[in-house]
Amino acid sequence: MGVIFFAQTVDYIIGTGLVTAVEVLGNLNKRVCGT
Repeated sequence: MGVIFFAQTVDYIIGTGLVTAVEVLGNLNKRVCGT
């Protein structure tokens, strides 16, 4: 039970981390192109 929960948590963190990184890169790209 604990191992499965840990795996799901890591998967969730990696997933949200990737989404956040993509958003941050997108915002930086907009900022660079805008100036």
